Amino acid sequence: MEIIYSLNGYSREKELYLALGNFDGIHRGHQAVIRSAVSRARSGCGAAGALLFDPHPSVLLHPERPFCLLTGMEERSALMAELGLDYLFVEQFTAETASMSPEEFIRGILLHKFKISGVSIGDDYSFGRGGSGREDLMQDYGKNLGFTVTVSPMEKAAGIVISSSAIKKLLAEGAVERAALL
Repeated sequence: MEIIYSLNGYSREKELYLALGNFDGIHRGHQAVIRSAVSRARSGCGAAGALLFDPHPSVLLHPERPFCLLTGMEERSALMAELGLDYLFVEQFTAETASMSPEEFIRGILLHKFKISGVSIGDDYSFGRGGSGREDLMQDYGKNLGFTVTVSPMEKAAGIVISSSAIKKLLAEGAVERAALL
């Protein structure tokens, strides 16, 4: 897997299917989104990638809240490579990025810089200023602008919806074995 730290350094050679999410740890929900992008890419002789913002958006958007990642960059990239990604795009998250409307994100980042053929998202994915873009908006833009949108439903384990915040909560409570299930 190639790690690309500047979107300006990427030149598309194949159709690109991009997994979108925060990916602060590669839990089972994140794995489903990534596997979906890999599957779409392989079925169409394309390439699979994931977009990761660094620092995590919460660090900039909510500096008053304590924040920690589930896994560091080195471990996350290794786990993503094991899932079959061709590319990991690490883009700096800035105030400018945070202020983009959903349309600016789709047109300026996904279509202009990546020239995507499709995206893979979780059904709780949000994008654009204030997280105002959701699955339905991504689906609409996909239909109107010619890219596919694959949505992975939220995964569950032991009756718990798998999310980074659920895992962090279990860890804080000392429920390490339950957290490991997620």
